[in-house]
Amino acid sequence: LADGKCVARRELPEYPIDRIHTGQFVYSDGAVTWEVKLPFIYERTNMREALSTSALIAASTYDIYTQDNALYYAKQPCAPNDTEEYFFLHIYPEDEAVLPAARRQHGFAHLDFDFHNYGLLADGKCVARRELPEYPIDHIHTGQFVYPDGAVTWEVKLPFNSFNSKEWLDMYDEVVSAAPNIAVDYSLYVQDNALYYAKRPCAAADIEERFFLNIYPEDEADLTDFYRQYGFEILDFEFRDYGFLASGKCLIRRALPDYPIDRIHTGQFVYPDGGITWEWELPLKR
Repeated sequence: LADGKCVARRELPEYPIDRIHTGQFVYSDGAVTWEVKLPFIYERTNMREALSTSALIAASTYDIYTQDNALYYAKQPCAPNDTEEYFFLHIYPEDEAVLPAARRQHGFAHLDFDFHNYGLLADGKCVARRELPEYPIDHIHTGQFVYPDGAVTWEVKLPFNSFNSKEWLDMYDEVVSAAPNIAVDYSLYVQDNALYYAKRPCAAADIEERFFLNIYPEDEADLTDFYRQYGFEILDFEFRDYGFLASGKCLIRRALPDYPIDRIHTGQFVYPDGGITWEWELPLKR
């Protein structure tokens, strides 16, 4: 204690430390006057700096990254109260058969966690890391909730395709290097017998609504019996099944049928009421 400043120093053990619980207490009766719990895992100190900006797949209360088959939660500035609530992490596999029998009724793997077990708060930065399963993942639902009442404080649903973000971003750059066939809410490109939807800037709200995709052939005889009553093939889809959102860019790829196409009618609509948020008809004789 000098000049109105206090500082104390304690050497730490050499073994790997998980966390530290410290504070002050009244010696005679043990009453705690203040306390903190400190996550303290050596390999986490540089985790945030190691994250690639191309690995960012969602921005919410925490920024979410995927890298090296792991999910990262990062926040700056970050305070102790940002880490207090429990995190939920639900992994939905492409094939539910990979789940333990007890989890199949729910359809997802349950990997909820406390921040102090998987994260580090230092210098006003938070980062947590969770290893992802090895099996193919369809999508991830994660966020924080108040334990035990279950009130969710924030949440995101993450599409999670077999491509990694770098491959998708490289594909995005290649696709948009050409002029779009149509520029509406999404820019639409027809390349290599596939239809691409590209958007930048792109946020979670841009991918929430279902996409409709109606393919009108030059010859209706190319349609199956079921679709002939409509005159077009219906290929409606969810973004998470065919698209990727990373670094503020969205890209979707849909393979087109091999038969000659007259035109394509596509857009997004609110499911289940059917209200259309945007649409365009693309002539495409080839």
